[in-house]
Amino acid sequence: MTINVQGDVAGNVRPVDEANPIVKIEETPKKEEPKKETPKVEKPASPVQYTTYQLCFVEIDSDGSVNRKMVKRSVEKNDSPLTTAINLLIKGPDTKQAAEKNCMSLIPEGTRLLSAKVSNGVAYLNFNEAFEINPVGVEGYIGQLMQIVYTATTFSTVSSVQFMIEGQKKDYLGSEGQWIGSPLSKNSFPK
Repeated sequence: MTINVQGDVAGNVRPVDEANPIVKIEETPKKEEPKKETPKVEKPASPVQYTTYQLCFVEIDSDGSVNRKMVKRSVEKNDSPLTTAINLLIKGPDTKQAAEKNCMSLIPEGTRLLSAKVSNGVAYLNFNEAFEINPVGVEGYIGQLMQIVYTATTFSTVSSVQFMIEGQKKDYLGSEGQWIGSPLSKNSFPK
Protein backbone atom coordinates (compact mmCIF):
# COMPACT_ATOMS: atom_id res chain seq x y z
CA MET A 1 0.00 0.00 0.00
CA THR A 2 1.29 3.47 -0.88
CA ILE A 3 0.40 6.59 0.98
CA ASN A 4 0.15 10.09 -0.43
CA VAL A 5 2.32 12.26 1.76
CA GLN A 6 3.19 15.90 2.03
CA GLY A 7 6.11 17.40 3.87
CA ASP A 8 5.71 20.37 6.18
CA VAL A 9 8.17 23.13 7.02
CA ALA A 10 9.90 21.04 9.66
CA GLY A 11 10.39 18.23 7.17
CA ASN A 12 7.76 15.95 8.73
CA VAL A 13 5.87 13.76 6.32
CA ARG A 14 2.15 13.27 6.79
CA PRO A 15 -0.60 11.71 4.68
CA VAL A 16 -2.49 14.12 2.44
CA ASP A 17 -5.57 12.14 1.53
CA GLU A 18 -6.40 9.12 3.66
CA ALA A 19 -9.03 7.86 1.20
CA ASN A 20 -6.56 7.82 -1.67
CA PRO A 21 -3.38 6.47 -0.23
CA ILE A 22 -1.17 6.98 -3.32
CA VAL A 23 2.21 8.48 -2.65
CA LYS A 24 2.99 11.38 -4.91
CA ILE A 25 6.55 12.51 -4.84
CA GLU A 26 7.11 15.65 -6.79
CA GLU A 27 10.57 16.57 -7.82
CA THR A 28 11.66 20.09 -8.23
CA PRO A 29 12.52 20.46 -11.89
CA LYS A 30 16.20 20.92 -12.52
CA LYS A 31 17.19 24.15 -14.08
CA GLU A 32 18.79 23.54 -17.42
CA GLU A 33 22.12 25.15 -17.76
CA PRO A 34 22.26 27.43 -20.75
CA LYS A 35 24.19 25.93 -23.62
CA LYS A 36 27.45 27.63 -24.17
CA GLU A 37 27.67 28.78 -27.73
CA THR A 38 30.97 28.83 -29.39
CA PRO A 39 31.55 32.37 -30.52
CA LYS A 40 31.33 32.68 -34.28
CA VAL A 41 34.43 34.15 -35.76
CA GLU A 42 33.44 36.16 -38.76
CA LYS A 43 35.99 36.67 -41.43
CA PRO A 44 36.42 40.30 -42.23
CA ALA A 45 34.82 41.10 -45.54
CA SER A 46 37.47 41.60 -48.14
CA PRO A 47 37.40 45.14 -49.43
CA VAL A 48 35.70 45.57 -52.78
CA GLN A 49 38.27 46.17 -55.47
CA TYR A 50 37.58 48.51 -58.34
CA THR A 51 39.10 48.84 -61.77
CA THR A 52 38.78 51.51 -64.42
CA TYR A 53 37.65 50.79 -67.96
CA GLN A 54 37.94 53.07 -70.94
CA LEU A 55 34.76 53.20 -72.98
CA CYS A 56 34.40 54.76 -76.41
CA PHE A 57 31.29 56.87 -76.95
CA VAL A 58 30.61 59.54 -79.55
CA GLU A 59 29.82 63.23 -79.48
CA ILE A 60 28.18 65.13 -82.30
CA ASP A 61 29.64 68.57 -82.95
CA SER A 62 27.59 71.59 -83.93
CA ASP A 63 28.62 71.00 -87.57
CA GLY A 64 27.20 67.45 -87.39
CA SER A 65 30.53 65.63 -87.35
CA VAL A 66 30.78 62.50 -85.22
CA ASN A 67 33.77 62.43 -82.86
CA ARG A 68 35.12 59.70 -80.63
CA LYS A 69 35.16 60.37 -76.92
CA MET A 70 37.00 58.02 -74.58
CA VAL A 71 35.66 58.10 -71.04
CA LYS A 72 36.85 56.30 -67.93
CA ARG A 73 34.43 54.43 -65.73
CA SER A 74 35.30 52.80 -62.41
CA VAL A 75 33.50 49.53 -61.67
CA GLU A 76 33.86 46.53 -59.38
CA LYS A 77 36.67 44.23 -60.48
CA ASN A 78 35.64 40.81 -61.84
CA ASP A 79 36.92 37.86 -63.85
CA SER A 80 35.49 39.03 -67.21
CA PRO A 81 36.84 42.53 -67.86
CA LEU A 82 36.32 42.56 -71.64
CA THR A 83 32.74 41.30 -71.35
CA THR A 84 32.05 43.84 -68.60
CA ALA A 85 33.48 46.73 -70.63
CA ILE A 86 31.50 45.82 -73.78
CA ASN A 87 28.29 45.40 -71.77
CA LEU A 88 28.82 48.82 -70.15
CA LEU A 89 29.35 50.27 -73.62
CA ILE A 90 26.13 48.66 -74.89
CA LYS A 91 24.17 50.17 -71.98
CA GLY A 92 25.31 53.59 -73.12
CA PRO A 93 26.69 56.65 -71.41
CA ASP A 94 25.93 57.46 -67.80
CA THR A 95 24.72 61.05 -68.20
CA LYS A 96 24.92 61.59 -64.42
CA GLN A 97 28.70 61.61 -64.78
CA ALA A 98 30.14 64.87 -66.03
CA ALA A 99 32.56 63.22 -68.48
CA GLU A 100 29.69 61.37 -70.20
CA LYS A 101 27.08 64.14 -70.14
CA ASN A 102 27.18 65.02 -73.86
CA CYS A 103 28.01 61.52 -75.08
CA MET A 104 25.86 59.11 -77.03
CA SER A 105 26.15 55.61 -78.40
CA LEU A 106 25.52 54.49 -81.97
CA ILE A 107 25.16 50.84 -80.93
CA PRO A 108 21.61 49.78 -81.89
CA GLU A 109 19.04 49.43 -79.14
CA GLY A 110 18.43 45.81 -78.15
CA THR A 111 22.01 44.76 -78.88
CA ARG A 112 23.33 42.03 -76.59
CA LEU A 113 26.80 40.52 -76.33
CA LEU A 114 26.31 36.75 -76.53
CA SER A 115 29.93 35.71 -76.01
CA ALA A 116 33.46 37.03 -75.97
CA LYS A 117 36.84 35.37 -76.18
CA VAL A 118 40.37 36.52 -76.98
CA SER A 119 42.82 34.46 -78.99
CA ASN A 120 46.18 35.64 -80.38
CA GLY A 121 45.30 39.30 -79.91
CA VAL A 122 41.89 39.03 -81.60
CA ALA A 123 38.72 39.55 -79.56
CA TYR A 124 35.92 37.41 -81.01
CA LEU A 125 32.74 39.24 -80.05
CA ASN A 126 29.44 37.55 -80.80
CA PHE A 127 26.34 39.78 -80.86
CA ASN A 128 22.63 39.12 -81.33
CA GLU A 129 20.75 40.11 -84.52
CA ALA A 130 19.84 43.57 -83.19
CA PHE A 131 23.48 44.56 -83.81
CA GLU A 132 22.83 44.37 -87.58
CA ILE A 133 20.13 47.05 -87.75
CA ASN A 134 21.38 50.60 -87.29
CA PRO A 135 18.71 53.24 -87.94
CA VAL A 136 21.36 55.94 -88.48
CA GLY A 137 22.71 54.28 -91.64
CA VAL A 138 26.36 54.18 -92.78
CA GLU A 139 27.56 56.63 -90.11
CA GLY A 140 25.79 54.55 -87.48
CA TYR A 141 27.42 51.30 -88.62
CA ILE A 142 30.87 52.87 -88.70
CA GLY A 143 30.26 54.47 -85.30
CA GLN A 144 29.05 51.31 -83.57
CA LEU A 145 31.99 49.28 -84.89
CA MET A 146 34.45 52.02 -83.94
CA GLN A 147 33.04 52.26 -80.40
CA ILE A 148 33.50 48.54 -79.83
CA VAL A 149 36.97 48.31 -81.43
CA TYR A 150 38.28 51.32 -79.48
CA THR A 151 36.85 49.96 -76.21
CA ALA A 152 38.13 46.40 -76.75
CA THR A 153 41.62 47.48 -77.79
CA THR A 154 42.15 49.36 -74.52
CA PHE A 155 42.98 45.90 -73.14
CA SER A 156 46.61 44.93 -73.67
CA THR A 157 45.62 41.45 -74.88
CA VAL A 158 43.44 42.81 -77.72
CA SER A 159 44.75 44.36 -80.94
CA SER A 160 41.69 43.79 -83.15
CA VAL A 161 38.06 42.61 -83.07
CA GLN A 162 36.34 39.94 -85.15
CA PHE A 163 32.60 40.64 -85.17
CA MET A 164 30.14 37.76 -85.26
CA ILE A 165 26.34 37.74 -85.40
CA GLU A 166 24.48 34.91 -83.66
CA GLY A 167 27.67 32.79 -83.76
CA GLN A 168 28.22 33.33 -87.50
CA LYS A 169 31.08 35.20 -89.12
CA LYS A 170 29.66 37.53 -91.76
CA ASP A 171 31.39 39.61 -94.42
CA TYR A 172 29.18 42.68 -94.17
CA LEU A 173 27.15 44.39 -91.49
CA GLY A 174 23.66 45.62 -92.40
CA SER A 175 22.18 46.57 -95.72
CA GLU A 176 24.76 49.34 -96.16
CA GLY A 177 27.49 46.72 -96.45
CA GLN A 178 30.01 47.75 -93.79
CA TRP A 179 32.93 45.24 -93.94
CA ILE A 180 33.29 42.92 -90.89
CA GLY A 181 34.69 39.86 -92.71
CA SER A 182 38.11 40.16 -91.04
CA PRO A 183 39.28 41.50 -87.69
CA LEU A 184 39.04 45.31 -87.38
CA SER A 185 41.62 47.41 -85.53
CA LYS A 186 41.83 51.11 -84.67
CA ASN A 187 43.48 51.62 -88.08
CA SER A 188 40.22 50.51 -89.73
CA PHE A 189 38.63 53.88 -88.84
CA PRO A 190 39.41 57.44 -89.86
CA LYS A 191 41.34 59.41 -87.28
